[in-house]
Amino acid sequence: MDIAYPFVPKSNARLRPGHFWPIKLSNSKYACGIVLDVPKEKGLYTTRMFYAGLLDWIGDSKPTANSLESSPLTILRQGHAHIKTILFCNEAIEGYIDPVKNNLEIELVVDALYYSTATKVLKGFEVVRKATMQDHENLRNKSAWGYAVINNSANHLLGEK
Repeated sequence: MDIAYPFVPKSNARLRPGHFWPIKLSNSKYACGIVLDVPKEKGLYTTRMFYAGLLDWIGDSKPTANSLESSPLTILRQGHAHIKTILFCNEAIEGYIDPVKNNLEIELVVDALYYSTATKVLKGFEVVRKATMQDHENLRNKSAWGYAVINNSANHLLGEK
C-alpha cells in the first residue's frame, strides 16, 4: 500500500503498526505517537479504533523516520485510542518505522478490572489467552484513551526535557 505522507486518516483502514505522528508539547518541542496495532476484525471494533503508543522520544522539530530510528526507542504509555487522537491537535501521520526492527513490543494487559473466568490477556487487539488470577496481579488493565490522553501524557512525561 503506497501512502503519501503526511496523511490525515479518516478511519483505521490505511493505518498500520509503525505509522507515527507528532505531538506538540507545551515547551514547543515535539513528542511522538505511534500506531502499535489495528483491529483485524472490523465488526468487533469500530473502524476508528487503534492501539496507540507514546514513544520516549523528544525533538526540536516533528519526528521523521530518521530521527526516530537514530535513537533507541521505548514505549512510555500504550492504550486503545480513537482515530481522533491523531487529529486532536490538527496533526497527521508523518511516516513509518518498523516496530520489530526498533524493538517496540506491545505489553500484555488484562481486559477487565477484576478477575473472572471470562477475562482475557490481550496484546493490542489480539487475544493471547484466558487470564489467570496471577495475570490480574501482574499485568496492567486494558486502557481506553480519550482524545487528549496521549497529548497530556506526553506533556507530563516529556515536557520538562
